[in-house]
Amino acid sequence: MVGVYCCNNYNGYNHTIPYKYAFKVNSGYDLLIAEWDSGDALTFYGTVLGSIVTVIGLITTIIFTNKQNRQSEIFQRNMIIADNKKVLLEEKYENILNWIYNIKEVVLLEVLEGEGFLDKIFNNSLNNFLEKVLECYKYLNSQVDVKEGIDKEFYDESKDRLMGILYKFKDLSCRIEKAENDMEEYQERKEQYRSSPDYINDKINHAMKQPSNRKFDENKFFNEGKGEPKSIKNIYKEFRDELKQDKGKYNDNYTLLFNKCIEYKKDEKLKIIESLYDFSK
Repeated sequence: MVGVYCCNNYNGYNHTIPYKYAFKVNSGYDLLIAEWDSGDALTFYGTVLGSIVTVIGLITTIIFTNKQNRQSEIFQRNMIIADNKKVLLEEKYENILNWIYNIKEVVLLEVLEGEGFLDKIFNNSLNNFLEKVLECYKYLNSQVDVKEGIDKEFYDESKDRLMGILYKFKDLSCRIEKAENDMEEYQERKEQYRSSPDYINDKINHAMKQPSNRKFDENKFFNEGKGEPKSIKNIYKEFRDELKQDKGKYNDNYTLLFNKCIEYKKDEKLKIIESLYDFSK
């Protein structure tokens, strides 16, 4: 058998010598006779080396695939969490914006527009309006987390306006109570006067001294000519006029602040939603 001789010296030692003589020994014993040649050895080592490279490549592929799968799972999980948070966030801001619109309608008296103001009084709409004022004021007091920004400015301004309306209602209540007492006292004095002899004498004297076309004014005799006390209807009219007068003073600035607050809250919501889908953190 002829071996392959490769000149490959390393530090003066030829590493091919063992392979060379391994294929040249012919001792006569079958056990010591090589059954392969040098080409078979090179093929064997090439196959082993190729298998090792294949295994390494396979392991690398598996590791990379697992990493990609884990990253995909994390991404999908983050997307689900972000989507759920987005739904809750949109519900939260929808509620906030609804409150802002409601507050604006109350402060600018829009809830009292439409049918006549006095009609609203007699169908209890004014009481409903008072309830809305109290609800809005209570909501604003609950927003303790809002410490700065346009929304804080809007909330503070709204609280001042609502407090002014509440003071008007408190004053209205006192004026109505006084008017009712005055009217009750007036009616009592009027009945007493009409049942007294002075009433008949005064009417006779009036008829004798005044022209026939002049009406007898009993207020002149029992009420010192002051006339009837202010009616409840007139008090409500004054209340309406005072509210409208106050509204005229702050309407434009408040409307501008309201519009800024709406835009601010919408932008704030969009920024938070964007941050929910930023998975680079």
